[in-house]
Amino acid sequence: AHPTGSSDIDSWPICWPCYSQQLSGSCTFPIISQIDCSAAAQALGLSDTSASDDGQAAVSYDPPYCYYEGGSLKFNSGGSNTGSCDCAKFCICQALYALGSMGSNDCPSGYMPITSDSACQAAAAYLSLTWDGNTYSDWQGTRPAGCFQHVPSQTVYNNDMYAGGTTYGNDKRVCQQACSSFED
Repeated sequence: AHPTGSSDIDSWPICWPCYSQQLSGSCTFPIISQIDCSAAAQALGLSDTSASDDGQAAVSYDPPYCYYEGGSLKFNSGGSNTGSCDCAKFCICQALYALGSMGSNDCPSGYMPITSDSACQAAAAYLSLTWDGNTYSDWQGTRPAGCFQHVPSQTVYNNDMYAGGTTYGNDKRVCQQACSSFED
């Protein structure tokens, strides 16, 4: 069944949008439409959810596409600005991966577990964490099933051999944006 609980495949969305606030650098996956920028601000619970065009072209002091500055949601429609995201003007980006809560087997809303080594390795790279392809027998019931981050070492593993658990309590589930699948 789909993560929403629906078994009717025709009612599944292609992909649920998931967003993040970027406080430095730039978005790996920017939001490139003004309508999606407004939807992202609403999903993140920001006070201004109506994106206004910043009217700028290729300025170096503001970031491209969707960003939030001084309590206002702004959109650089051409995406030509070259400024960086920061605390004063944070970017709003699409988030392909997210970490669950410490000591939990759950993914944040809008995300689903990662179970393959290749997807787990890609998530580790995206999140700037270290990947380790090993699986250890003492993980039976003690570490989350699937892809997880061992927080003390900042290392990502994929527990694809044992039933998951949270006994150790120092791990976070690594999750991917929830998209529809034709598998039950």
